[in-house]
Amino acid sequence: MEEEKLPPKSLDYKLMLIQNEFTTVTKDKENTFFKSSYFDINALVKALRPVLKEYNILMRQPLVFREGKNILQTLLIDMESKDQEGNYETLISEVALPDVVDPQKIGSSITYLRRYSLVTLFCLEAVDDDGETGAGRGKVELQEKKAKWQEEISNIQTVKGLADFLTKNKENEKHLLTMLGKRRKEIESN
Repeated sequence: MEEEKLPPKSLDYKLMLIQNEFTTVTKDKENTFFKSSYFDINALVKALRPVLKEYNILMRQPLVFREGKNILQTLLIDMESKDQEGNYETLISEVALPDVVDPQKIGSSITYLRRYSLVTLFCLEAVDDDGETGAGRGKVELQEKKAKWQEEISNIQTVKGLADFLTKNKENEKHLLTMLGKRRKEIESN
């Protein structure tokens, strides 16, 4: 009697197995501004690779340009199962990058979106520490920091001093630009 060959498991079935095997992400990096921790994209990919290899799943995260938008794709390609046309079974997740021109901000956005695309695809347990302020948590601390910055900025007497302050506090740029712009107008009008 010939041994019956079992059909390959579907990509969804393999993802279920992976979710049961790999559920949490260790937060190994500190965000000093928000006084929180987060997991690094490189650590996440490093942790996922052996599991993906075990189940013969290829993961890719290319950037594509479509309809005037930069889009991050996250693809999971099952190298064992094919559809009726002979194409590998694939799961695709897409998210549009924000419209920014600053290369550092683009890079930060890509890293953030890569990380959270993987979290959502694999249903990993993770607290959204990077979004704490956006959700209202940390709002008091941010307001206190803004008050401190405003006091420091009001004591700056030159445009070069404002530029130096921004350089020194580059990681807080999005919170500082409006305050610095107002102070610059005050300095230039005197």
